[in-house]
Amino acid sequence: MGFIYLLLSVAALLFWNLNPELLCTSEACSTFTGLLGRSWYLWGALFYTIAGLLCLRYKRNKVVGIFLAVIALLHAGLIGYSWVVSGYLCSICWKFAVMGMLLAVLYWILPFRKPPIACIGPVKALAVIMLALFVANPQTVGNQFKYTSFPVAEAAAYHLHVSTPDGQDVSLDLREKPALIFAVWCPHCDEALQNIANETSQGRPYLVVLGDGKVDDKLAANGLFGAEYYFIKTLPEGIHSVPSLIGEYRNKDDT
Repeated sequence: MGFIYLLLSVAALLFWNLNPELLCTSEACSTFTGLLGRSWYLWGALFYTIAGLLCLRYKRNKVVGIFLAVIALLHAGLIGYSWVVSGYLCSICWKFAVMGMLLAVLYWILPFRKPPIACIGPVKALAVIMLALFVANPQTVGNQFKYTSFPVAEAAAYHLHVSTPDGQDVSLDLREKPALIFAVWCPHCDEALQNIANETSQGRPYLVVLGDGKVDDKLAANGLFGAEYYFIKTLPEGIHSVPSLIGEYRNKDDT
């Protein structure tokens, strides 16, 4: 069974190296990208590697069994939390979670077999590579930040209905410039805000906050002290995560 965990580790590494937007149809992984600057896929690969080594070494060990069960439950809890907050489930992550819980049970059922001597070297090499990748955390296609861009297709979509901090309802014309939707509770929205902080005030998109919170502190911490912003209660149709950049730059006379 240890080899199954190691195969899952390799699979997690492959997903980590890909763009999660191509894998997670719900975009839940775009909302919760990871922990301590590392992708959840990289965390998963580390866990599966450790689990594989332990299963190859110990037979029905209580500590190992508890470790496998706790991590599997934490994974399920994380997916549940993502669903509660974002309203979406990652089509990839929940399959990994089910497999993890199943393997945690099978650890106590399947017979223990020592790995062939010829496999010890490759297994150790995989463990070293996995640890090195986790520590180095190199940039890949999968863990680079990207905006979620939605081109405007209909005239009605040119206007985004929001409210000002003093409660007045206004409509933003997305033909003039796009709108960046972010949230105070979103840690990886900081990078999006820092990116636009380097632009001139004329070149910046509208800043639209999903929900509430200490918006001024969030903006000031990311180089946007005193920037104008608006509020929106729910995400527009077709938008499933934050940060999201919607609209496109157009000439005002372009119809």
